[in-house]
Amino acid sequence: MNWLEELKYYHEFMGWNYDSDISGIKTQAEAKQRLIEDLDFIIGTNGYGELFISEKELCKKLGIKEV
Repeated sequence: MNWLEELKYYHEFMGWNYDSDISGIKTQAEAKQRLIEDLDFIIGTNGYGELFISEKELCKKLGIKEV
């Protein structure tokens, strides 16, 4: 899994500014951790049930479970 590409795609999908927000992330581990943090934030704000299907699939890949 290319977490850097997944992170870039997710930020573009959400309409977040890639260049200023995640351009400094260079490793797969950093990208994976940032995805986990981003999804945790969205889940904490809106709840797991409000995630898009693609976000739920990404959660599965990252090991994030519905609480």
